[in-house]
Formats: sequence, structure tokens, C-alpha cells
Amino acid sequence: MDGWFKEYRRWSYILSAIAMTSITGILAFTSPWIGILFTHDEKVLHLLMIILFIDTISQPFLASVTIDTSVVQAGGNSKFSMIVTMIGIWVIRTFGVYLFAWKLGFGLPAVWISIAADNAFRAGLFAWYRKKKKVIRDLGNL
Repeated sequence: MDGWFKEYRRWSYILSAIAMTSITGILAFTSPWIGILFTHDEKVLHLLMIILFIDTISQPFLASVTIDTSVVQAGGNSKFSMIVTMIGIWVIRTFGVYLFAWKLGFGLPAVWISIAADNAFRAGLFAWYRKKKKVIRDLGNL
């Protein structure tokens, strides 16, 4: 990547990851009190807290996927983003939810762990892409 483009991507990721993780963390820690506004069912309140903590851990991966999808597409390669998204959603998420939530009975936390695994997988693929490929294509020769 060009120097300015790489730096812009880096700071976009850092600021997004910090903001997203902080807000989700605040929601996770305050979920017992906020959740009471909607339900008094202890099981639901417990699941809400677990899911928000799982989501807090996955926010840096989601920030990476969001930023890198835009970076790669702006660099002229929408095909890679589409393929990575299809694999992540249709293989990692769908298979994970089916196996862990439905077949093994781990329930709603397994759904959110599958989503987190998908985001981590895609973040890893985008990191590989940034290191191995030319992110900015010569758009005049497409």
C-alpha cells in the first residue's frame, strides 16, 4: 500500500476498534441494569450479559473486517471482499450456528461465538491480503 493510504487505514482501524469495543464494553457491563427495563427474566438477563461480553471481544475483528472490506474495494478489488464474505457467512457462521447451537445445543451464545469466529477468520484473510497482494490496483487498466 502507499504510505498515506496505509496510514489512513491504520488509524481508521484503531479509532473504530477503540470506539466499537468501548461502547460494546459499556453496554456489556451495564446490561444487567439496562436489561431490567425490558425483562425481569433472570435467564434472559444472564444471556444478554454473556452475548454482549462475547460481542465486546469480537469488536476489534469486526472493525478490521469493516475497514478492510472498504479498503480493498476502494483499491479496486471487490471480488476478494465478496468471496471472503461469502465464505465467512455461508461456511463459518452457518455451519457454526448449525453445529454448535442446533446440533450440540449450546444455544444463543454459540450463535454469537460463530459470528465472532467468522469476523476473526475474515480479519485474518484481509490481513493476509494486505501483506501479500497489491491493495491498490491501477484502476486505469481494468
